[in-house]
Amino acid sequence: MQIVKALLCLFVFANHYFPAHAQINIENDIDRFLQTQFKPNETGGVVLVAKYGKVLYKKAFGLADLELNVPVNDSMIFQLASNTKQFTAVAILQLVENNRLQLEDTLGKFLAGVPCPFSSITIRQLLSHTSGLTEQNGGIVWNLIKGKSIDTSMVKALVPGVKWEYNNNNFAALGYILEKITGTSYGEYLKEHIFKPAGMTHSYMEEPKLVIKNRAHGYGWEKNANIRVGDLVNAGAAGGIQSNVDDMLKWTEALQANILLKPETLQLAFTPQQLKDGSFTDYGFGWYLQNLHGSPVWRHGGGSNNQTSETLYFPKERVYVIILTNTSNPAIQLRAKARVVAGIAINKPYAFDDQPTDKNKLKVYTGLYENEFGELVNIWAEGGKLLFQRPNGTRYKLGFAGNDEFFLNKDFYRVTFNNDGTGKITSLTFSKLDMNPLVWFKTQKPLLKLAQDRIPGNLLQTWSGKYFLPGADTVTITNEGVNLFYKENGKELLLAARDSTHFFALKEDLAITFTKYIPALTITKNSKSKQYVKL
Repeated sequence: MQIVKALLCLFVFANHYFPAHAQINIENDIDRFLQTQFKPNETGGVVLVAKYGKVLYKKAFGLADLELNVPVNDSMIFQLASNTKQFTAVAILQLVENNRLQLEDTLGKFLAGVPCPFSSITIRQLLSHTSGLTEQNGGIVWNLIKGKSIDTSMVKALVPGVKWEYNNNNFAALGYILEKITGTSYGEYLKEHIFKPAGMTHSYMEEPKLVIKNRAHGYGWEKNANIRVGDLVNAGAAGGIQSNVDDMLKWTEALQANILLKPETLQLAFTPQQLKDGSFTDYGFGWYLQNLHGSPVWRHGGGSNNQTSETLYFPKERVYVIILTNTSNPAIQLRAKARVVAGIAINKPYAFDDQPTDKNKLKVYTGLYENEFGELVNIWAEGGKLLFQRPNGTRYKLGFAGNDEFFLNKDFYRVTFNNDGTGKITSLTFSKLDMNPLVWFKTQKPLLKLAQDRIPGNLLQTWSGKYFLPGADTVTITNEGVNLFYKENGKELLLAARDSTHFFALKEDLAITFTKYIPALTITKNSKSKQYVKL
């Protein structure tokens, strides 16, 4: 009854503050975008968007079973994978709230035989991925949980609390601790203390052998093709829940209605954690703490061997976005899709329409930019457009999104130019929808003369090999992906292509010309040229 009253209040509030015409516009904009992202005869998924608990958009895309040609429906059940971690965090906080556990309790209190410094890891550090557990040493905890022997050589390498590093073993340990304290399985605890109170009737712990009605088949991705692989098993508290979008909305609303935790306890999950050097992480307990165009967002992703998920909640706007899919294909770029949908839902959309630009203003962006890793990018104006090209990279025309922001028509990449307050451009920020931004600073160096197109890989392979000059050292040309490297006397230099036969070093005064009809090259250093013959 408590949850019904709470949700009823939210429904009335949403209707008052979010009129029908606005909802229709958002629904249309979201649908217009998603129709370009899913194909009807490929793997698919379900997308739900809600505001104040009211569903604004819910739609299924693609196929749930490729062999039988069964379409996805909008109530289908998918694996949540690492979105399970938010449930584990809340379950642990319930134990804290009921004085059955303290955040500063240590792993050594619950796991017999755990060596120091592993024994000093706290519950807080496990929840926030600041325990020091890594891909290299995290298996120690898992082996101890399973009663197996451990590799003691990895023990001393761990230092809790000094950095953030995502690792599933943190939450595997939390699941073990929950079971030890409660005397029940992780799945049974969730069923009684989370699923039932939240009204989640279509949520399960991993049950690969159980026949669950309306569960989508998952597909792995290998050699650019879908493959049949088994569902994720033994993921437990780190990634074992299966659910649908309706239940996930109930979960979110139950949290906001304080049905599962008191507000002050829940807030702990959305509080950045401090490391020993005084810096703060962007992860709370089971959620990333990020923002989208200035709006705080609590999000998490999930990926198994055959399904993926993405959830975002905007506390200020009370908007919830969830996408569940039945593929592990990284090309679907689920996190980026979700950010585009969320931007529309909170009325802070990413612009993908190329707006008119002042050709004269484009000149202020022109220049050679360099990042902290020494990587370079050319930015120049041509034909009324701004162009973007890295050495040995594709040449892209940038669309103009407004306010010094541009976009590539590829993989959701954005380029935002930064000024010093007087209008002078000092740097650019390159990102995929503001995710993992990288700053490139404008230099005073001239633009690089780069090949208009990428050089074909078979030609780069032709240029690779060892080259000899009597009385001089042998030089080696190697090929890695789209790049050629010059190696001599233990020194290696990345080469950039001017065209298919002319290359130059980015960090030294060195140019190389390959001869098309005989296996040779000419090296020019400090205006002096020498010809080498291929061995």
